[in-house]
Amino acid sequence: MQIIKIFQIKYLKNYDIIVPSEGVYNLHSVKKEFINYYIYEKDFDIVQEIISEFYPDYLDAFDKFFNSHHMVCNSMFICRKDMIDKYCEWIFDILSKLEQYIDLSEYKGNRGRIYGYFAEVLFNVWLIKNDFNMKHFYLKHTESNDFIM
Repeated sequence: MQIIKIFQIKYLKNYDIIVPSEGVYNLHSVKKEFINYYIYEKDFDIVQEIISEFYPDYLDAFDKFFNSHHMVCNSMFICRKDMIDKYCEWIFDILSKLEQYIDLSEYKGNRGRIYGYFAEVLFNVWLIKNDFNMKHFYLKHTESNDFIM
């Protein structure tokens, strides 16, 4: 708890949100990497349609993010409560709409984490759309991964 108080005092006066440093996909766009390893393309299309229908003002941020080669990972951040409330309202609305189209019995291995994966990547869409003043911090991973941090 003490470290969060330090972050709040030192950084939240000057920044809207504190996030980990971005991971980089060297070979593929986020969209291609995401579809190759984490979700099915049909699910990507469903989420894109949900965004288009219910949050059309997020479409440019959606396209910008999924065509990029970097992302904030790990679904970790520190910000004001009102920002967290707005994010949760937005992301859980999208995930609950997605849930209407998904039969998890058809998902094998890591693809069964579809909601967690979408929450992680859509967090980036939310960051881009809202154009927050962000402070990035290096996040020490204790396991190897495919990112260059």
